[in-house]
Order: sequence, then C-alpha cells, then structure tokens
Amino acid sequence: MAPLFLTKKDLLRVETPSYDVTTDAFKTHDTELVTDIFKEDDASSTLKAEYTEATEIVLTTVLPCAYVSCQNGGNCVVEAASFLCKCPEPFHGSLCELHPCDGVDCENKGICISESAVFGNVCEHHPCDGINCQNGGTCDDQNEVGKCNCPEPFLGDLCDKHPCDDLECGDHGDCNVESGNAQCSCHEPYTGDKCQTHPCDLITCQNGGNCIVVNGNGQCSCSGSFSGIFCQCPPNFVRPAESLNWQSAKTYCTQIGGFLAFFRDENEFSIFKNARHDNNEEWIGYHQKYPNNNDIYETVDGEEAIFFNWDKSSGEPSSADEQCVKIKPAEQFVMHDSGCNALRKFTCMKSQNC
Repeated sequence: MAPLFLTKKDLLRVETPSYDVTTDAFKTHDTELVTDIFKEDDASSTLKAEYTEATEIVLTTVLPCAYVSCQNGGNCVVEAASFLCKCPEPFHGSLCELHPCDGVDCENKGICISESAVFGNVCEHHPCDGINCQNGGTCDDQNEVGKCNCPEPFLGDLCDKHPCDDLECGDHGDCNVESGNAQCSCHEPYTGDKCQTHPCDLITCQNGGNCIVVNGNGQCSCSGSFSGIFCQCPPNFVRPAESLNWQSAKTYCTQIGGFLAFFRDENEFSIFKNARHDNNEEWIGYHQKYPNNNDIYETVDGEEAIFFNWDKSSGEPSSADEQCVKIKPAEQFVMHDSGCNALRKFTCMKSQNC
C-alpha cells in the first residue's frame, strides 16, 4: 500500500484497538501509545505510517525536507512542522523555480537580467531617453542615471555651455579657452582683459595731429609743421630774402628741412597770417593735381588739398592753365591761381622743438 503521511493532529485520532504492540512494529489497542510515540520524537517531524500484510502500523520519523528538492540553488529549511525553500536572488517560488525574466521577451537586442540600467517590461527604456546632449556630447548611464559626457571645452548638463558664454571680448578680441579657462585674445594693438584698451585712448593730439601706434605704443603724428609729443608746437616760419618761381621755391624749402607753406585747416592758416609782416604776394604750396584742371589741387606733401581761401569776388580759381597758387596778404590773404614761372616771395614751414 502507498505510504500515508500523518500530522500530529491526524495521529491523535488514530484508533487501533485490535492490534498488539511490539518493539519494531507497533500494534496498539488505544490512541495513547501513538500519541506518546509522537511526543517522544522531534516536534518538527512527521510520522510515516504504513499498513503491512500483517495489518501492522509501522511508525517511523521522517523530516519535512527529506522529500523536497529546492531548485536553482535554494536551501530547504524547516518551519512550523513544514518546509520552506530559501531562494538565492533573483529566484522565487515555493521551490525556487521562478525567475523575474520568465516570459519576458526583450526588445532592442536586450537580454533580461534582474538588475540593469535598461528598464521597462521589455527593455524599452534607457536612462538616456529624452536626454539630448549637444555639441558632440554623448549620454552614458551613470548609476542608472543618464548623464552627458561633454567634449572639451563644453560643459553643463546637456553640454550646452561654453566657458566663453559669459566673457565678452568686444569687437577687438576673440575668446579662447586655455586649461578650461576662458580668456580674450586681443587683436593688435588692443589690450586688456576684455580687449577694451587702445594705446591711443589716453593720448590727445593737437593741431590736427593723429594718434598712431608704433611698436605697441601710441604717439602723435603731427600735421603740417606742428611738432611735439602732442603736436602742441607750432611750425617755425622761414621767409628767405630771394624771390623764386614756384618749383624753385618748393625745392628750396625741401633742402632746408621744411616745405612750401600750405594749410590743412583754419588754425594753421591763422598761424601763418599772424607770422606775416608785409603785404607782398607770395607762393603757397598748392598746385593742380591734374594739368589744366582747376577742380582738384594737391599740396606739396602729395595729399589732396582740403583748405582754401579763394577770392570768390574774382571767380577764383579762374584759369585752368594757371597751375600754381599764390596768396595776397594785402587782400585778406585770398588765394588766386597763377602761372608757375613768375618770381615771388615764399615762406617755408619747418618743425620746431618746444
């Protein structure tokens, strides 16, 4: 006959009044003996009863885990006269026969494991989903959190920031990054942390002078014969005794380190007038730029003439074939065009130190 497993409660109800009891096979006429046998055994055991051909009840002690096979490395333990399989993670079930990945069909070439940065029922989600790294940045899983790895020099959660974003170099510099720090690289001759400084910023040139940069330093380039650090020194006027034609007068002035007098503005013209002490007509350093064209004149330094005091009452300049210019102090220093070969007085302008 098939074995019969009995619990303590079942054994207390067994009644075998027609059997004798022996040492190896118990025959009992009452329930007390069976009860006593159970009490003498381990409280966490059960009793196995078999019916033999002699209709004997054979009682043997059997532990609950003896007929239990826990799977996947599980261990059987006895609890409250029964068994329990303790399963290693991630297995579960009464016999450790179940796994969290059972029945899971992963997408996107995913492999189901109990813990992973890839998540979702079928691996359809990733920590980097929805993270749009910019400027060449790439998103990586860092402790199951998507974070952007930024190429230098970009930074920020989305690699959307640059060290130069908060540095304004203006129109005269470019922002560069060195060792992770932003700094302005200035176009010459500008300097300063934001390329805001020019060598001429603190230099004020006088009398029509212009500030220029030489070897990184600002200095005044003076107009006409003005001189000095700030062009503050007026020209020195030299008036030779002889009278010469226009070309010879120009050459004479050049040989003594000056030039035939001309004027860039009213200020220079006033200085010239104040230095005169007679009313003789004389040459000045203007001539036609193009022969027989009295629309454009140039000065002896090769620049286009910009200041004139023509005698408008006489319609000056009046003759295209008169290529040079004279001045008439007796008539409020008005200018007239003239042929270049006449002999006249002249004034040379030279720089002086002051």
